[in-house]
Amino acid sequence: MYEEITWFYPKNGQEQVDRVVTYNYTENTWTTGSLARTSWADATLYDNPYATEFEPTSVPTFPIVQGATNVNGASVYYAHEVGNNEVDALGNKTAIPAFITSGDFDLSAGGDGQFFMSIRRFIPDFKLLTGDAQITINLRSYPQTSSASSPLGPFTISASTDKVDTRARSRFASLKVANTSTDQNWRYGTFRADVQPDGMRG
Repeated sequence: MYEEITWFYPKNGQEQVDRVVTYNYTENTWTTGSLARTSWADATLYDNPYATEFEPTSVPTFPIVQGATNVNGASVYYAHEVGNNEVDALGNKTAIPAFITSGDFDLSAGGDGQFFMSIRRFIPDFKLLTGDAQITINLRSYPQTSSASSPLGPFTISASTDKVDTRARSRFASLKVANTSTDQNWRYGTFRADVQPDGMRG
């Protein structure tokens, strides 16, 4: 069942499509990204979605186009939702970096954000994990300050990781789960952490 609508568009000042925005009408959420696609055939026509990306400075290589120069540009043809990597015509694999980030959470004791919290450890809960995943606990003391990784993070998680000691302390925290290398695939479950109040000053 498909629950998303996606639009591709050029950002301000660009002549070619280089951005994407997706609306999930079941969850009433929006996401944005830098995926550039100039044509698209959905999985309703084929087993997988297929799309192209126009590269204005590239030269066509297949089939050979007589008289083509780098001012002509070329389109790259993509088969989506096949494997975990970007694979070119020669079989070379490139990682597809991706991440999700939660909203901030805090302690409600004494009023939202009144107490600092100490996050001593957490238990990774992946419904699916192929290869490694990277978890970052981003911290900030005040709503308007920039967040930064906890001192010992980011943490590399494998299928054999039982728990992770963090030594993280802040008023507000958020969780980022990412993949950065080839052959990585995951589906995250529930974030479980040892969190305790740790004073009102910091």
